[in-house]
Amino acid sequence: MAEKCPRSIPASGARCAYAETETSAIVGGTLVGAVVLRNVADAAVLGNQIRGVGADAPSALARVGVLVTGAETLRIGSNLILEVGADEFGGLGAGVLTGGFLERTDIYDNTIRRARGADVPRSGSAWTAIGILASGRMVASDDEEQRPNEFSAAAAHPPGDEDDGASELRRVLHFAAAAIFAEGATHSYSVFAAAGRISVGGLGGASVGVRGNVADGFGLGGAIFVLAATCVLGENRVTYDNPRGSVAAVRLRADSVIVDANHVVTRRKRPAITIAAVSKVTVIGNVTTSPIELNGGPLPTPWDVLNV
Repeated sequence: MAEKCPRSIPASGARCAYAETETSAIVGGTLVGAVVLRNVADAAVLGNQIRGVGADAPSALARVGVLVTGAETLRIGSNLILEVGADEFGGLGAGVLTGGFLERTDIYDNTIRRARGADVPRSGSAWTAIGILASGRMVASDDEEQRPNEFSAAAAHPPGDEDDGASELRRVLHFAAAAIFAEGATHSYSVFAAAGRISVGGLGGASVGVRGNVADGFGLGGAIFVLAATCVLGENRVTYDNPRGSVAAVRLRADSVIVDANHVVTRRKRPAITIAAVSKVTVIGNVTTSPIELNGGPLPTPWDVLNV
């Protein structure tokens, strides 16, 4: 196992294994996170118990259980993340939030709940259990060998889905990484203004797996949001109550998507899962209390009869 790392790693290329209980740390004065990693090569955040992050900072930009900006290989698993932004707050609350250049990312077997108990209060705060905005493998900006891939801009900006909370997730990631991330049709870009540097990444390598998690929450936004080239979402148990708006509990944007064996409960008439998939998709064996939508419409044949 690699050496244990501090919660914030400014240098590119660090390798770490992270597996211990942490208390809140304040980053930049306005972002509160229990575990915060920046620009690492390989990272594992495993077996932590995180509770009550940001309870005393209602005006912070964000309060996050686990925050990672940039990692070639990332595993976040078997964590208990409770009461992150349990009360009303400004800005964003998130159990797990990752973004930037992420080549291989796995979020698995975590229990993430905004609050305990069956009673769900009405909330005007933006909250997400798992948010992933992934760009692919970093390449040099002057690399003559980089080639376009099949990841389309339609996945990043599907019709009718512009205001689904992704902008708030992106704003927090920009602040945390001290960079601005942007996705194009075939490449992604990170602008580090203070360093005078622009990094270019190919989107084709951004592969994300989200499996076996409990994601319970309420407020504005949704429980799970993924933007990547490839997404596999399976065996998650999701409950989310959004008091207004039409945002789905689970929102996926990718070139290719596999969605299987998830149980999704929406307490109001919102879509359970919305999928914006550019090329290939499989949707099978999901149990939901409201519809699953694919590219802005109902599930087509044969997937419509394979989910209940």
